[in-house]
Amino acid sequence: LHWVCIKHCNMIRFFHTPSGSWSHEVPFVDVQLL
Repeated sequence: LHWVCIKHCNMIRFFHTPSGSWSHEVPFVDVQLL
C-alpha cells in the first residue's frame, strides 16, 4: 500500500510542485497526506 501511495502521489505532486521542489520530501509528504 505504501509503494502504491508513494508512486501515485509522486506523479500528482510532480505536476503540482515545480521541477525543483519534488525531491526526498515528495514521498515523505505523500505518506503524511494519506
